[in-house]
Amino acid sequence: MNKTTNYYYVIETNYVGPNDLYDPDTIGIYTQPAYGNMSKEPVVDGWAGTTNDWATHAHGEFDTLEDARAKIEEMYPDRREADELQDEDCVELWKLGKYAIMTREDTADWLYEATRELTGKESDEKLKEIIENAESNANDNGCTLHSDAFSILSDERDRVNAENED
Repeated sequence: MNKTTNYYYVIETNYVGPNDLYDPDTIGIYTQPAYGNMSKEPVVDGWAGTTNDWATHAHGEFDTLEDARAKIEEMYPDRREADELQDEDCVELWKLGKYAIMTREDTADWLYEATRELTGKESDEKLKEIIENAESNANDNGCTLHSDAFSILSDERDRVNAENED
């Protein structure tokens, strides 16, 4: 008699390419393991490879769905349910982090009103206050600013300052 054993696999997918994508990274529970992009062999723990700017990491094989969920809870206590599953082998899928990370462009757009009010004389501390306020507002909308938020604001301050000196 042939007995089929069902396992659950925790697989993380991260975008590592050059494009500024909105909230691309996921972690999910699958009924099939990750496969190495070169060996084509199952990978249960560790890096499975990077293909077309997407890195795949396997985080274990589990006997039960509850055990797989516990692993994800341990790894990412702050996560959000994804809108849709990736494929037919995907049982559950989450986005990483408490908030969706805005793209650099989205962050610049989010800071646009604040940049319009810059005089060019703001201190770094004042820019940090502006960013803290913008971050709080973004969080209220389920997002977090891109890591370049300060440089976006300081570049605009410097541009306004140079413009005022002319």
